[in-house]
Amino acid sequence: MDDATTLDRTDHEILVLLEENARRTMGDIAERVSLSTSAVKRRIDRMERAGVISGYTVVVDHAKLGRPIQAFTEVRFAGTADMGEIRTAATRLPRSKPSSPPPVTLTRWSGSACRTSSGSAGSSNSCGAVVG
Repeated sequence: MDDATTLDRTDHEILVLLEENARRTMGDIAERVSLSTSAVKRRIDRMERAGVISGYTVVVDHAKLGRPIQAFTEVRFAGTADMGEIRTAATRLPRSKPSSPPPVTLTRWSGSACRTSSGSAGSSNSCGAVVG
């Protein structure tokens, strides 16, 4: 399954359903695409093995965790910095509570910035501590 042309219409329908809700049951998907549960499972397993489906995720409502502000900033590092150093630096950023995850996600982009970072904060003051 090296390119999208090997996916048929039913595979695409299954992907759309999983993108809408990755926790759907095989039975629910099977009913919606008019296949048996085992046929849906085989298709999903095949797409996972081929890397078409590379994982499943959750969408977190940061406001409900007391961090309603989302911030994005451009990050630049010296030419000698590697991703390990960058990740280590990110884990040292201030947290809203000791039990909170690091307030930043690093994303690699092309262009002048080395990375962009994004994070959530409980207030503009705590956001400023992270963004600088």
